[in-house]
Amino acid sequence: MDELGVEFIHEDRTFPFGRALKSNTARALRRAELTPEQNERIRKRVVEMLIAGNTPREYREYAKLVRRIGAGDWWARAQGRVNVSSPHVRRYYDYFRQHVVGHEARGGEPGIAPEGGLGSLTGSNVPLAAGAEFAGNWSDG
Repeated sequence: MDELGVEFIHEDRTFPFGRALKSNTARALRRAELTPEQNERIRKRVVEMLIAGNTPREYREYAKLVRRIGAGDWWARAQGRVNVSSPHVRRYYDYFRQHVVGHEARGGEPGIAPEGGLGSLTGSNVPLAAGAEFAGNWSDG
C-alpha cells in the first residue's frame, strides 16, 4: 500500500480531487513505515519539485513528509538551484532550511521541530501544540 502512495505523489497528471487525494496520501505516508528506498524516492521528488518551482497546494503536506523522513543528501543538491523569487518557493525553501536541514545537522529525531513550531509554513511564528494541524487560510496571495 505504501508503494502505491509513493507512486501517486510522483504522478504529474491532474486528477479530479487531486489536491485532496495527494494531500491525504502524503499525510498517510507520514504515518507509514517506509523503506529506505521509498524515503529516498520521496526526498528526490519533493526537492526536485522545489527546484522546478512546482509547489502546488499539496506541497505543504509533501514538505511535512520530508520533515519527518529528512532531506538526506538531496538538500545539498538543491543549493544554488532553487529560484527563491517566487514567494511560494521561498516559503518552502525557508521551511526546509529552518526545520529539516538544521534539524538533521543537529542529529535530532525527524519530525520533532526545533524551537518555533511550524514557523514559516503556518505563516506565523507561533508554535503549534503537539499533534495539532494548522487550519489557516492558504490563499495564493
